[in-house]
Amino acid sequence: MPVQELFLYLVSRTGNETASAHLAGASTAQLAHWKQAEDFCAELDKAHHQAREWLQYHAWQRAVIGVQVPYFFKGEVAGFRRHYSDRLLVWLLNGTQHDPYNRQDSEQDEHEIRHALMQKLAQFSQRAEHPPEEGADKAAD
Repeated sequence: MPVQELFLYLVSRTGNETASAHLAGASTAQLAHWKQAEDFCAELDKAHHQAREWLQYHAWQRAVIGVQVPYFFKGEVAGFRRHYSDRLLVWLLNGTQHDPYNRQDSEQDEHEIRHALMQKLAQFSQRAEHPPEEGADKAAD
């Protein structure tokens, strides 16, 4: 894979031009030269957009789906629990422009947002643990 293509791919996954250039084997002088071309700048903008989408997707997964975290008893793994990230969920909600919770008011608003988020997380968790049975919609027929 050519160095420029590798660089753009790495930017699309990390959003970090410096690290991507280093990993792709490109110098800062090469990067500055590439940035003089409009086509390259358009591709770089696309790569940055993809990186934002990629990172937002992973933030959403951690906030909504959660991750399995082991818990221990007497030094041994006794099981797993699902951990959700409230901070990431608030960050994701703040990123939506049409979000009714995107207020910059007092602690009262923060409390309301936290309460609404906890309710949503509980709903998601319940759906994940107890998915509707197949054919449940047809039981009313």
